[in-house]
Amino acid sequence: MGISPDTLKGLITAVGGALAALLIPKLYAALVSLLRRPLAALYTRVYAWLAPRNPLDISFKKYRQRVLQSSLGRIENPVGPPVSIPLESAFVPLRLMSGDTEGIDFFTYLSTHHRCLVLGGPGTGKTTLMKSLVVNILKSSCQKDLNSLIPVFVVLRNLNSQGHSVEQAIIAALRDYGFPGADDFLHSMLDRGKILVVLDGLDEVGPGRPKVVSEIQRFCEADAQLPISRRNRVVVTCREHSYRAQDLRSVMPEAVRVESFANHHMRTFLEGWPSHKGRSALGLYALIEGDAQIRDICRNPLLLTILSGLYLEITDFQLPSSRDRFYQEAVNELLLHRPARRSITPRYRYEDKLRFLACISLDRLENYVAGEDPEEFDYATLHQFASTVFTHDLEIGALAAELLEVHGILRQITDTTFSFGHRTFQEYFAAREAARKHEPQFIVQHFCQRTDLSEVLCFYSGLARNVPQLTSILTALHAAGEYYVAGRCLLSMTELPDAAVAKLITVSLAELIKMKKGKDPAAIELLSSLSQRSDSIFDTARELFHEITHLVINSYGPQGIPALCAALSTRPETALKIVPGLLVHSSAACRCAGVTLLRDLGTEHSLDRLVLLLGENFMEKAVVAKLVAGLVKTRNDAMRKRAHLLPTRCDRTLWPLEDCFPGSLAIPLIENLSSDVPTGNRAIDSAVEARDVSTGSLEYHKDIEELADTR
Repeated sequence: MGISPDTLKGLITAVGGALAALLIPKLYAALVSLLRRPLAALYTRVYAWLAPRNPLDISFKKYRQRVLQSSLGRIENPVGPPVSIPLESAFVPLRLMSGDTEGIDFFTYLSTHHRCLVLGGPGTGKTTLMKSLVVNILKSSCQKDLNSLIPVFVVLRNLNSQGHSVEQAIIAALRDYGFPGADDFLHSMLDRGKILVVLDGLDEVGPGRPKVVSEIQRFCEADAQLPISRRNRVVVTCREHSYRAQDLRSVMPEAVRVESFANHHMRTFLEGWPSHKGRSALGLYALIEGDAQIRDICRNPLLLTILSGLYLEITDFQLPSSRDRFYQEAVNELLLHRPARRSITPRYRYEDKLRFLACISLDRLENYVAGEDPEEFDYATLHQFASTVFTHDLEIGALAAELLEVHGILRQITDTTFSFGHRTFQEYFAAREAARKHEPQFIVQHFCQRTDLSEVLCFYSGLARNVPQLTSILTALHAAGEYYVAGRCLLSMTELPDAAVAKLITVSLAELIKMKKGKDPAAIELLSSLSQRSDSIFDTARELFHEITHLVINSYGPQGIPALCAALSTRPETALKIVPGLLVHSSAACRCAGVTLLRDLGTEHSLDRLVLLLGENFMEKAVVAKLVAGLVKTRNDAMRKRAHLLPTRCDRTLWPLEDCFPGSLAIPLIENLSSDVPTGNRAIDSAVEARDVSTGSLEYHKDIEELADTR
């Protein structure tokens, strides 16, 4: 019996359809695979050709995107859970000081200065401030003249190790973020004054510093030949203690100093952290607020970052008792607890890794030579030191991967080089090894003469337990006139040295402050910190700080007030006693400093007093209004509940958002603010602008949630 034509036709159709369904996707995939590589190559070639010819349309957009997605757009989190902390949510505008002036807005300062040197202690947030500058310019969030610039972030250690000039370092940085035709683009932009270059970490270049300084000077001197309207901007960061030679003074005569966190900054910083496993970093604030010594330690942004990571990660968290304990807890978390928490069994022993990291840290900081980067080590260097510690089963690639991926204590710089997440970790490990390896007399003779090892010496002072040795360190530093380093070492010590030498150092710090009539922020901050130690050998520090406080307010005039207020910003018990005198001082600078101090303290009482000033006959109400408007953004609930401290006000013409935020507080802000001094609170700023125009209209903004939860 034969097959009918219709059946045969249907069969052929079915088979053909099945074959087509099977083969066409494979043919399509094969075709795509065949064309993908040449098409990608063609795209790369076309992009590389077009981008340099249309740099601001193509290359810059790509550069901007890559920078914002890179580590420059995040706050570094060396310890704790793997949470991403966007710079824009947790960054706190740092307090800056220049000469006698406190509370400088960095972006405003930079818009009027083509050269800027930023000084600060270890971990005070210099690099984070620079990252914020780059990110804000790329997001057009700065002043108009800054927003038109091309920001470039250069690590001076890289410039030094690669033997680059400043121009070559800028080109390399642009290329790292996928900027084609960087050479021609840079020269064009430099000629037009469109580059802002950040040169980060002058203190970290080691013996190559004279050459690096020479390159910076050459770049600035060449740029100074251009008309002022076409000059580029240069920002350099350096640890304050490392800049005593002032080797850039010829091209950067002015410097700003990064001040430590106040209570207000700590709280704002913690609020910006994402929660982890239902736990908020803000819960740490109450613990910090209850311990004066820990509160003083947490004025350092890096230490507060470390503490926040530990708090979020450790269930039975306890506050460390000293600075070296901070780092010990952080190291234990990374090397010991993190793998256990993730059910990972490391290949190499905890004790061996501790010793290995200590050995390599001390050697690199002690014995590096010109042209080397003491913070970087390659596989050969890792193997050199690992082979002395790990006697068997050593595979250097596996060890590097474990330290990098399992523990996160190292970070990868290039395919073959590594460094610690922050220089202070290397200095902490170096101090541990110095305590194990060196004779006490060698420490006194060698370390006290090396300014580049001063931070190692501070850590060592916290680790050492021999009282005569600690006393000899302080005696040697004092004899050499190193009063600041001596004060920091004394502050780091957990064992108490001889009371006489402790008194000698505190007296010397006080004499420095008196000699400079209060204009020595570093000495005032040190003396303040020493006065908060409870032991009896610090009684002299307490007496002298009280004396300095009286002299600054009553004898030295406004010059020393900024430094004093910065030191008092985490000491509400002392600060609230002097605030009344500051608020009625004959100097406007002193009155403004008193207002800022109320904001920085951030206590219930200080915030009450700040709000009440809006209802009083106070001469600096504009300053009060600006600070309170900022607090409405960062501490909305705290401000909302204080509205009752002022007379009831309701004027929907001036403030039509009464249902969102009480006019009792909003209206005094609007009345006392000027439209040419924005507060950063767009709803309040819009109301101020509307007040000054005849229509009296108020533009509603989508970000009205800055003021109230409108649910």
